[in-house]
Parts: sequence; C-alpha cells; structure tokens
Amino acid sequence: MRDEALELLLTLDRAAAEPLWRQMYWQIRERIHQGGLRAGERVPSSRALATSLGVSRNLVLAAYDQLLAEGYLESRPQSGMRVAPGLLHPAPPAPPAPPPAPPAPPGLVDFRAGTPALELIPRATWGRLFQAICRDQGAAPWGYGPPEGHLAVRQSLCGYLGRTRGVRCHPDQIIMTTGAAQAFAIAGELCIRPGDTVLAEDPMAVDIQRRYAALGAQLWPAAVDEHGITLAGLPATLRPRLVHVTPSHQFPLGGVLPIARRLALVQLAQERGSLIIEDDYDSEIRYHGAPVPALQGLAPEQVIYIGTLSKILAPALRLGYMIVPPALVAAARQAKWQTDLHSPALDHLVLAQFIDQGHLDRHIRVVKQAYRRRRDALLAALEAHFPGQHRVWGASTGIHVAVAWPGRHFDAVWLAGQAAQGLRLHPVAQHAIASDHRDKLIFGYGHLSEPQIAEGVARLTRLGLP
Repeated sequence: MRDEALELLLTLDRAAAEPLWRQMYWQIRERIHQGGLRAGERVPSSRALATSLGVSRNLVLAAYDQLLAEGYLESRPQSGMRVAPGLLHPAPPAPPAPPPAPPAPPGLVDFRAGTPALELIPRATWGRLFQAICRDQGAAPWGYGPPEGHLAVRQSLCGYLGRTRGVRCHPDQIIMTTGAAQAFAIAGELCIRPGDTVLAEDPMAVDIQRRYAALGAQLWPAAVDEHGITLAGLPATLRPRLVHVTPSHQFPLGGVLPIARRLALVQLAQERGSLIIEDDYDSEIRYHGAPVPALQGLAPEQVIYIGTLSKILAPALRLGYMIVPPALVAAARQAKWQTDLHSPALDHLVLAQFIDQGHLDRHIRVVKQAYRRRRDALLAALEAHFPGQHRVWGASTGIHVAVAWPGRHFDAVWLAGQAAQGLRLHPVAQHAIASDHRDKLIFGYGHLSEPQIAEGVARLTRLGLP
C-alpha cells in the first residue's frame, strides 16, 4: 500500500534543530520531485502518518498545509490528500558538493566569535561531581527522564537566574535543551507558521536568520546602533508574530539595550500581540558594573528567554535552556519530547550541584578576569597599529568586539587572501539583513591567548587593509 511505503520512506531526526514538520515537508516534497510519488497518488491521512511516525497530528498537518499551499498536494472530497497533477519529474540534479575547505595554515589566528577559553574549564571539579553522582544516585538517572529536564537542575537554574539575571519564573517554566540552537528550534515550532513576520535586529546572527527562513517566516529588519535595536519608524500596521532581540549583548555589534528601550520594546509587543524571543547572549561577562537584568523580568508573560552554558562553560556539554510563559509550558514540553524524547539527567544533576555549590559563580569570576586581559590586549594592539583609524563596538560585555574602519569594504576575496596567510577574520556584513556593514569585522578573543591576539593584529597590519 502507498500509505505503508511512504511511511517507511520518512526518516525523522529528533535530535536535529530543524522542526519535525519541516523534515516531513522536505522529504515528501523531494519524493514528489524525484518521481517516487506521482500525480494523483494518495498520501497517508494525517492521523495515519502521525501514528506511524509517533508524532503529533498537528505536525503532520503543518507539513501537509505547506505542501498544499505550494501546490504539491491537493485535497479531494471523499478521496483524501493526493499529489497534484502537472508536476515535472525528476527534479534537476543537486549541485555538486563544495570542495573541502583547505587545511588551516600553520600558526593560524582565527578571530571567530563565541568560543570560550577551553583551557579554563574546571574539568577536575566537573569530573569529581560526575563521579559522585554516578556512585551515589543509584539507577534512576540512567533511565528516561522528563523531556523538560531533571527537576533538580531546573530548581537550581531558577534560583541562579533570579539572583543574577533578575529572571522571574517557576522551575516548571524551564525547559532544558541541548544548547541555544535547540531552544530556538522549539520556540520557532511553537510560534511560527509560514508567512508570519519576525521583527529582527539588523544585523542578526545569520544562522538564526536561516532558521526563521526555513520556517517560512518573513524578517522585518530593525536597525541597530551602539545601544542595540531601534524601534523608530516602524509602520503602525506592523504586527510581528515574534520580536527577536539580544538585549544584553547585541550580536554582532555588542550594544547593551538601555532600560528606556527595553520598556518601549515590551510596550510594542504588548500593543501588537507579539511574543519576544530574548537571546541572553554573553550576558554573564560584563566588565563594568553588574550584568544588566534580563528583559524577561520586565514581562514574564511576553518573553521566551533563551540561554546557554556553551559560552560561559563549555560547548561540548550541550547545556542550554529556555524559559517560557506559563501559557506555553505544556506545548514546549511536548515539542521537546517530540524533538529528542528526554534530556540527559546525569549532566543535569552535575550542573545542579555545580551551581548549588558555588562553582559556577567562581568560574565566572575566573574567566572574567582572563577575558578582561584578553580584551585589553586586543584593544591595545588595535590602537597601536591603527591609531585614529578605527572604531570599536561592544567592548563592555562578552568575548568579542566589532571593529569598523570607515571607508573600507571587507569583501570575500580579501578575507580569503587573509585566511591563506594565516589570519581568519569574520565580517559583520555576513549577518546583515538590509543594512550596510561592509566596513566592520568581528574580533572574537575569548579562546585566544594574549600573544596570539597581538600576533593576529600585527599580521593584519603586515597584510594590509583593503
């Protein structure tokens, strides 16, 4: 039967960042293009396919609705869903795979953003806590746990984020994820349908732009200045489904959103029926004063708050979290379960003790001192080699800065030439939506030693600006 054949041909990756309904959509679409499903052939009912795949019927309906909207399927009375007539098969061949990246030259200095100082990770402390949990906790943590994560870590995070970030929530509102990427995927699945509008910072991380595009959302760019997102000039008719912001350390320009703009942003979201996605990027590392409280504390019912320990602790741990308004808790837990069934209880128990015993606070104090030295080394090197020629953005927070050289344009050819000479630089322009940031580069410094930073800037001087 066609139902059975199609069901066997769909393979869902519950650990992938892409929502399950998009995976179904792409696979059925590809099957139609390749001729595996031909005009007039019936596809399984949404209920049958959902049962076979072990997913919510709403996810199948979302995939079918998108295929209907694009003309791949048609719904016939008394006959169910069928492949629409008039489609050409097969699809054009896929483009060849890109050639492998050339090996990094010896002594490469890569100013990539977002990588912490891996040599400062408290591996011995983490390992000791892990061993104690394996020895003392019995068999329960080795089985299946709740999809939202172990209660102990949610309680610990709730207290920690309330104390350090001004977050207002109950542990039940916390969903543990395998990093921020999974949290964004779940938030998108909960909130976005094809055609929805997302009010987005411009520039904004290009991978998040692609994630919204894959969901069928339309981005409405809002300009960013040295303080973060600006709301002036937005059309009165604009009704975004989501507003996506990084208020504590705007990526990639580094601004910290002032309280007046935060209040205006909350008011806009409330008046226009929008939810806010708060990506609390790099918030813990602030060199002047205490970290700015999270936007979530101003409007807990309006904000989906997303955080990760990848930047402050270690990317390999895959420990992230999202805090959702009470009205979305049940749906968020269901989406997490459909994505990867449950969460790693052992790692969660280690993190809970790591927080409760004060190790996270101590670690942040240690790395903040190291990052301050590295930031100062970068700023000093830039001033020594390019006095009066450049402007630094976002130096008060985080582990990267953006640097502008007015009148310069850093294009792909120039960047490739630098990389071939052992200096890898990353342009702000790759994260732009509609704005022009061709004169700016991103300098991530968290993972580099002070001598590496000095050598990287000196190498830029020797190789020359465009």
